[in-house]
Amino acid sequence: MSPGESLTADVATAFGTRLLPVARGPADYCADLGGTRLELELSHDYVEDRGIPFDRYQVIASLRDFGGDRERERARAEHILATDR
Repeated sequence: MSPGESLTADVATAFGTRLLPVARGPADYCADLGGTRLELELSHDYVEDRGIPFDRYQVIASLRDFGGDRERERARAEHILATDR
């Protein structure tokens, strides 16, 4: 199993979902988290933005609300990252 395959398997297990390969777009894999899309990029060319040093990270995970609701997107991310869930 390659490092990318291992990572996608671990992320799928952590989120309790299945990551599917993406044919076009910046993401390599995605999953529907019930109104929110998880996107996983195994490589990227992002640089520091708004104080976030993206260039230090090989992999980027993004959440996107299907309706474009940024507050709901933020709430979902905070819920996922909460240590007491």
